[in-house]
Amino acid sequence: MTSGRLAPQDVLNRTFTRVVRGYRRREVNRLLRRAATDLARLRNGPAAAGPGLPAPLTPEDVEQARFRPALGGYEMNEVDEFLDLVSEELALATHERDPLPRAAVREPMEPELVPAAVREPVEPEVAPGPPSPAEVSRRSFTQASPGYLTDEVDRFLVRAAQALAAQGAPRRAALPAPGAAPRATEVEPQINRWHILRQRFPLGPRGYALHEVDAYLVELAAMFPEPDPDAQREILRQLRLE
Repeated sequence: MTSGRLAPQDVLNRTFTRVVRGYRRREVNRLLRRAATDLARLRNGPAAAGPGLPAPLTPEDVEQARFRPALGGYEMNEVDEFLDLVSEELALATHERDPLPRAAVREPMEPELVPAAVREPVEPEVAPGPPSPAEVSRRSFTQASPGYLTDEVDRFLVRAAQALAAQGAPRRAALPAPGAAPRATEVEPQINRWHILRQRFPLGPRGYALHEVDAYLVELAAMFPEPDPDAQREILRQLRLE
């Protein structure tokens, strides 16, 4: 094997950082086991492909793989970057096992030269910005069975939108409990990224699609500040105990 290339054992034994909310570990590990097995089959040549075995994973299969988010999951960027390497290795191994005959290889065509004066202007792509508080409060999802109760999700999104709109504003004094005198040191708690990621909604026979809501919470959490370091360590400690 060429130096610097991934070995099947490297794929099988790869570990990732665990974070508060990341890719579901079981789903990632299942894909890596399959990729390691298929990479070994491709490198061992046609003899390793028995008639009863499924076709090996393709680079497109790996690129299109999707994982559900989960608490204590694998850090998403780490997984995505490693899967890019796995996809490249599968492409190389497939080419090495089944190289195209020279007659089938077509020379790349030279691009047709077009005078600059007649070229159509290319509009620059504008990346979409983060959703506004109003868009967060109005967000809806596909109905599914079972699903998260719509009233619970809608109520939480309204609260998150209000917190998003208040970011950077002075924190207001918290309302005192009935019969208790207000204390100047008490302020309303701010929502941080952990509050978004740890949110749980009750299930009903019909409601919002689970995977859509979970994925949106990950997107929404990126708009809120991280909890302080001490809180992060406590969160991860509790996750390891589960």
